[in-house]
Amino acid sequence: MVQVKILKQSEVAPPPCSLPSTIIPLTFFDIPSFYCNPIRCIFFYDFPHPTHHFLQTALPILNIRDLVDTLHDQQQQQQVKFGAGEGGSCDDNSSDGEVQQERVCRVGVDGPTIKALIAMASGCFVHVLPLLIRFIRSPLVDEILCNSEIPKIVGFLRSSDLGLGVAALDCVLELGYIGRMEVVEAMLKIDLVEILMDLQREEGCCESDCDFAFECCVSRFAIQVEVGEGLSGEEKREVKSEILRIVKEASQSEAEFATVSVEILWGSSP
Repeated sequence: MVQVKILKQSEVAPPPCSLPSTIIPLTFFDIPSFYCNPIRCIFFYDFPHPTHHFLQTALPILNIRDLVDTLHDQQQQQQVKFGAGEGGSCDDNSSDGEVQQERVCRVGVDGPTIKALIAMASGCFVHVLPLLIRFIRSPLVDEILCNSEIPKIVGFLRSSDLGLGVAALDCVLELGYIGRMEVVEAMLKIDLVEILMDLQREEGCCESDCDFAFECCVSRFAIQVEVGEGLSGEEKREVKSEILRIVKEASQSEAEFATVSVEILWGSSP
């Protein structure tokens, strides 16, 4: 007799009464079900790989899909609060339901899951990463740094897929706000500021396509670092000076350098 070992069970559904009812027309293949009691069909397929291969490849992707659906549904219902402190501690005034929702969002977020999330190189998946960074904060940022995922995230900024590029920019801004000095330095060393300078010039891109997605992105990053929580006051001053130095070298004219430097020093115009 064949024994089935359950590795993981995932069930994702929208909140009750959140979606309208849908009528699905029957087909010829549904006729046999009229004469049967309620049954559940389970299909088994050969998987020509060892179990650990499934756990390292397919399972993280399934976790991501569950996580994306869960975050989307809970955000639609305004049931997720992303203001928890490091380590997932909740506000004293939070109800048991809010605490439970925060615990749900933490399920399945580990090293392999984050690797698979970034490896998908898709805007709809990478878009989840800033939300996770904002929620889990320093532990997840450190995981991203240790796994050498920062170059991949910064590389997405150059993607021809606008959705992926915007999602990568959101990740960079969150990393700048929460990350320690090692994280910010890692991004600066791989020409982050130069890439942002190129993006905000919007060369060869009409307004309808870009929709100002990367407008003032250099100053936005600098401001995120300055008001962030990962660096000390002295480190923030050092990073700002370094960003200004890079901007001066990357600027194509004195006017461009003056504009960007003013935005960094005084904040961008609304």
